[in-house]
Amino acid sequence: MRLTSLLVGALVGTDAFTLRTSPRTAHRNNNRHVLMAIEPVDVKALTYYLTEVACVKPPAELGGLVGLLVSRGEEVFAPGSDAARHPLLVPLTRSTVDGEVTGLLRWPGENTDGQLPVVRTNGTQLDLLALRADQYVHREAILADTNDAADKGDLATLAEQVCKAWDPEAAANAPGGLDGLLLTRVGPFASSYERLALKHLASGSEQAALIACERSSQLLVAWGHPMGFHARMLHSLGREEEARDVPRAALSLPLWTLSPMPLDEVIRLAQSTPEELAATKRLKADGKLTAEELRKNNGYDKRTPQEVAKERASFLLDLVIAQPEAYSYGACREELAQLYTEAELTPLAAFVCPEA
Repeated sequence: MRLTSLLVGALVGTDAFTLRTSPRTAHRNNNRHVLMAIEPVDVKALTYYLTEVACVKPPAELGGLVGLLVSRGEEVFAPGSDAARHPLLVPLTRSTVDGEVTGLLRWPGENTDGQLPVVRTNGTQLDLLALRADQYVHREAILADTNDAADKGDLATLAEQVCKAWDPEAAANAPGGLDGLLLTRVGPFASSYERLALKHLASGSEQAALIACERSSQLLVAWGHPMGFHARMLHSLGREEEARDVPRAALSLPLWTLSPMPLDEVIRLAQSTPEELAATKRLKADGKLTAEELRKNNGYDKRTPQEVAKERASFLLDLVIAQPEAYSYGACREELAQLYTEAELTPLAAFVCPEA
């Protein structure tokens, strides 16, 4: 069945939208701020954790982000309290409904600008909500106003406080509908690119649809999910060679970034098997190169010991997804810390496994 018939329903409501501006005045009277239901939360302890334990710069919007999540029924979740969670996740809040956690992703490497991705757990994988905290708050304010949500006024005021200047009237004149607005005025969101791609496909423009998929992958370069969606669309269009190569590239990225795309579907599109994928990840987690990689390098491994250790750590995390019956985040933390130490990423080693 073609992708258009499967998912075209997702397009409903993306072509036209209305930003309602009147509730803004309910929060300001003669320039006096009135207390709102969504208030930035005191995050001194969390700021300390991010600075001293995760060794990253906390985003300026942290209090507003946590306040927004709490206002939607989530409970504050203490970082470091659950070793079974993804080792690179800094938890913020936990859903009282499904137990999934929303937090910030601490990528390996330096973080000097406070731009930590906002993510939500999906089992052992992570769904990307936004590349930055301010983009997430800004988008939620726009969506609330568009949907005439009960908290739209509070979110508009919160956006004024923790993000850019909130200008619903100017936003309402943005071209491209709701998703065009989000992508041009707020930031890159995979879901918006996917809806635009489906919209183009439904109108008969395959080229525009594929360009939207490619743009998503280019802007969310470290995430496998955009490539997985791209591969699904290529397969629906009968472009089998491309539909094989794109998911193979997706599987070379961290497997936990594929969510919510099912791993089995990406493996099938790549014309591979779970066993083959697991064997490759185990080989690379041992620090070895595949036969194809060795051929490209004339039989030599040109990586430094630090590069090898960092790559091994990444593939160790992949094994938790590829072979969940044999690997878990809790069990691999000590080895992960050792590898990050060998990679000369000592602060990261202490973050993923303080005991080590």
